[in-house]
Amino acid sequence: MIERLSGIMKTLDVEYNMDGNTGPTLDGHRIATYAERVEGIDKQNAFMEEIFKSYFTKAEAPCDVKVLRSAAKNAGLDMEAVENVLATPTAELGEIDEQMQKFARGVSGVPYFILSDGKRRIRMSGAQPPEQFLDALEQLGAIDDA
Repeated sequence: MIERLSGIMKTLDVEYNMDGNTGPTLDGHRIATYAERVEGIDKQNAFMEEIFKSYFTKAEAPCDVKVLRSAAKNAGLDMEAVENVLATPTAELGEIDEQMQKFARGVSGVPYFILSDGKRRIRMSGAQPPEQFLDALEQLGAIDDA
């Protein structure tokens, strides 16, 4: 798989590198959470793209504060706010705790769907074929049997 992905990336003039160490990524998650909450989803996406680029092409650890600062700067985040997040160990932990609670409730795949008729819930984790959705909607009475 890595060889195939490396070949695909090479056609895009990107050197794919899986030699990096991830380490504890809490600070990166805190910055990403700040970015979405305050600066918007586009800035969060830009930050995450920089993190992924540094990890998957340069083998730079996303736990390294220098890497985090560089990604934040390249994404156009407010660097004073980023420094505040890094300097305050409890910054953004409420949101991260909420995400962890969702994970503990079984939300572990992306995407994650909860379909409900108000009485029953059907949960689906990860990508699902259309037939799975049809079956779930039929079970809930939202559509007639096809």
